[in-house]
Amino acid sequence: MPLARALQWENDMEFHDVYPLFSQKAAQVSTIKWLTRMMNEDDQKYWIYGTVVGVETTKPFWYLACFVCGKGVEVVDGRRICGHCGLETNSDIYKYDLDVVVADGTGVINLTLSDGASTRLIGEDTDHVIAYQGSRVKTLPPFIEDEILGKRALFEVVFRSEATAVRRFNVSRLSEDEEVLEQYELKYLPKEKGEVEAGGLKRRIVCCTCLRSWCLYGFLC
Repeated sequence: MPLARALQWENDMEFHDVYPLFSQKAAQVSTIKWLTRMMNEDDQKYWIYGTVVGVETTKPFWYLACFVCGKGVEVVDGRRICGHCGLETNSDIYKYDLDVVVADGTGVINLTLSDGASTRLIGEDTDHVIAYQGSRVKTLPPFIEDEILGKRALFEVVFRSEATAVRRFNVSRLSEDEEVLEQYELKYLPKEKGEVEAGGLKRRIVCCTCLRSWCLYGFLC
């Protein structure tokens, strides 16, 4: 699985303030390094900035949802039973269950995206994708993987710990607003090592694969 090459941050700040498109208030953005090391109570929310560097393609990327509560439906003896509210349903509502790997230069993190966050990142809802390949095919189509790899966004992460002490990070929503991302990058991200001054003009030496000064995939051209 491709991992982003680590960047050296110019300062040791754990939080930065940014204004997501859908929020009137400044949100604190933490680094992945800090988030993965901290221990906290359940249902705490944090924002992280990062790039999608990996996608889980071996597990089903969608689930059948209850029309009442939206939770997953299980098929028991040919009957569709909601595992949350216990109702029998004939629901044909499909929702995303997408796992991605995100990097920010300080570390990497495994995230499970909500249906809404997945739809925003992919740009297509589950109905369109299932209509394309059929409901019997549950593995992620290659075109979706190609679409989201390399995308950068602000992710709102919900921290939850299970009884087994397995740590889970779920994403309830995200922002891909270019203006917000560019402001954050200019203010807080370090200058790229490949950026040099040449005759008063800034020139960047970029990777031939990902066109970045620091290679997204760790390649050396």
